[in-house]
Amino acid sequence: MKDLPFLLIITLLFMACTPTQTQYKYVCFNGATVDKISDCPVSPNTETEQQYAITPQYLTEELKKDSAIVLLDLREKDEFDKSHLEGAKHIPLGAIWKAHLFKRIPREDPIVLYDNDEIRASVAFRELRKIGYKNIVKLAGGIHAWQEAGYLVIEDGQLQKGTPII
Repeated sequence: MKDLPFLLIITLLFMACTPTQTQYKYVCFNGATVDKISDCPVSPNTETEQQYAITPQYLTEELKKDSAIVLLDLREKDEFDKSHLEGAKHIPLGAIWKAHLFKRIPREDPIVLYDNDEIRASVAFRELRKIGYKNIVKLAGGIHAWQEAGYLVIEDGQLQKGTPII
């Protein structure tokens, strides 16, 4: 009986430190969040419009495990030069088709498309799916979401905590 208050305090501390909110891995085309990309519902329009996005939190975990992940920055050169994710390839949206023809976009490796706010990534996603790319996702919220989550970017040639560029 003497240990009851001690055990109660330990239990309450454990409960307070245990995360209760689930960190979802993917965001489906309709905004639903899921743990497995296959759990996303099919788009009511067409399959080519089914778009998937990976959360910044989950992407950081995956980058630690899989060195084959290709980060593809679709922004213009000046945007890329200001800041970008470490290790990202730069292919502006307008050069996607040419990059595909010259095999600058690997078909086998997982590809994460990103821009500032997912608009260009959505266009690139649809176009790459049309020409046969299967293993592609968008970065949910683009580079802004990445930076807002507190992850590092390359700015002025240095790895640092970035400030979203609007």
